[in-house]
Amino acid sequence: MNDIEKQIESALLREPEFRLPVSFADRMVSMMEASIQKEKRWEIFLIGLGALSFLAAFVVTIVLTDFKISLSGFPFIASHWGLAAFAVSFILLLNYLDWRLVRKVQNG
Repeated sequence: MNDIEKQIESALLREPEFRLPVSFADRMVSMMEASIQKEKRWEIFLIGLGALSFLAAFVVTIVLTDFKISLSGFPFIASHWGLAAFAVSFILLLNYLDWRLVRKVQNG
C-alpha cells in the first residue's frame, strides 16, 4: 500500500469525535410530539372535509332528484315492519354485548 491508501484506511478506522448535546433527546421527543399533533390535526381536518363533502353531495342529490322517503321500494319491510325492527334491535343488542363483555374480556 502506498502512503495515501494508509492515510485513508487509518482515517476510516478512527472513530469520529462527535458528541450530542445534552438536550438532544428532549428536543427529539418534542419534535416527535409536535409532528404527531400536526398529523392528528390534519387527519381531523380531512375527516371533517370528507363528512362535509358527503353531506353536501347528499343534499344536492336529494334536491336534484326530488327524493321522497318511502318504504314502497321495499315491500317486504313495508309489510313486515315488526320483523325489521326486531332485526335492527337484535343487531344493536349484539353489538352492545360485544362492546361490554367480549372486548372487556380480551383486553383483560
